Amino acid sequence: MSNDIAEIFSVSDNSYLEAPAGCGKTHLLIECINFHCEERQLILTHTNAGVSSIRDKYKTLKSKKRVTIETIAGFCLRFVKAYPVRSEVKIDSPNNDKDWTLIYNGMLKLLSYAFIPRIVKNSYKGVFVDEYQDCSKLQHRIIKDLQKIIPVRIVGDPLQSIFCFRKKDEENIDWEMDVTKSFVKVGELNTPWRWINHGQKEFGEWLITYVRPMLINNQALDLSITPQNVELVYCTGDPTKDSIAKQSKCLACLSDKSKKVIIIDKGVNINQSISFSKRLSGRYTLIEKHDCEEVTECAQKIDSANGINKLHVLMNHMIDICSNLIKAFPKALLNGKVPKRTKRIDVLNLYLKMQDRNLLTLLEIIENEKGINISRKEYFYDLKHSIRDWVNGHSTSITEALCKRRERLSKFGRKTPSKGIGRTHLIKGLECDVGIILNADKFEAKELYVALTRASEKLIIFTSRKDKYLNAS
Repeated sequence: MSNDIAEIFSVSDNSYLEAPAGCGKTHLLIECINFHCEERQLILTHTNAGVSSIRDKYKTLKSKKRVTIETIAGFCLRFVKAYPVRSEVKIDSPNNDKDWTLIYNGMLKLLSYAFIPRIVKNSYKGVFVDEYQDCSKLQHRIIKDLQKIIPVRIVGDPLQSIFCFRKKDEENIDWEMDVTKSFVKVGELNTPWRWINHGQKEFGEWLITYVRPMLINNQALDLSITPQNVELVYCTGDPTKDSIAKQSKCLACLSDKSKKVIIIDKGVNINQSISFSKRLSGRYTLIEKHDCEEVTECAQKIDSANGINKLHVLMNHMIDICSNLIKAFPKALLNGKVPKRTKRIDVLNLYLKMQDRNLLTLLEIIENEKGINISRKEYFYDLKHSIRDWVNGHSTSITEALCKRRERLSKFGRKTPSKGIGRTHLIKGLECDVGIILNADKFEAKELYVALTRASEKLIIFTSRKDKYLNAS
């Protein structure tokens, strides 16, 4: 990593740096703060996984400098919740795009007052924004307002812009119009450090010198000649045979427990990822959205229910995310009834002697029961921790406890699983030893680039094309 670039970037004002995947961007951010920034800095990114990645690198490099790392969403929510009257927003737990639009507009309103810029200026001496290509127009306006208060430095890669915002204020930024005209370019990273550090220089150079230019120009990739790290697996067109082949490869990758493996699915429909995760018996953790609507819905329904119905609601949601419940628990309970007789006295007593703590006990039974596979572990543990906080009196409802947990995660990040499955926009920013791309021929250029650049050692690509081309029309 060039110390010169870090020094120039850290002392620049309102500047940007282009950073292709795997070229040491996170290392650069920490290096800027470690060696060239004397006072507290703010690092903003988009996902909990991104926060976690930066924090891990921060710890690895043993930095002792003061820094706050959180998502843009978490940063804005923190201010809006602190000043609900001035922001004119009273939302404790944003659940959808409409809520977040209100949060971001509330932050813009707060920044228009004189006292909020003073707070920001007294709290931080500069801000670094990671993954800037994923900003919406509304988020860009917030960063532009911060630009008037403290030095702003942004890092991004237009080829990794895969977040799609639909409304006018939430559409993606245009890199040429919004970034190059608002910030000064100080350089571009081009050394594939992720692969060099794993002894896979040839793999990294192939991604940087061949794959990247071809996809920037939206040209087809010829995979007839690839580094030995890349394995192509051709689908037959038979759904059953192809599914078995994919499962077999994924399960085979579990043999080396020291390797981090990520299965990458096209970001169209979560149901496809859920279904595949279940077929793998939950051995790969589904990587969820930070504000997963289904978890929110479950928490709200339990809060609205009374007495034994709380348990019925919880059980109904567990059926969706756990396999083999029907074998472990009485069928009557799964159908919303309480059996008169059953061998599962431990479960039956939860219904017969109902109290709030029984919700937590039920989840603990499911968690420890042999034969039950939890396919959506992040969903399960978000709910479990929220119920526990509510039962212990730390929150007035499960929904409130869930909101608090999400705020903590946006600030401290979520530990990524060693074996995970996720859609492209949720695994962006993550690194792994082995990457498995499902249905790669269905990916568009930017999604494909993100998927191809996650793995540092081995890449397994499933494709239906027999001509060895990807991103081809």
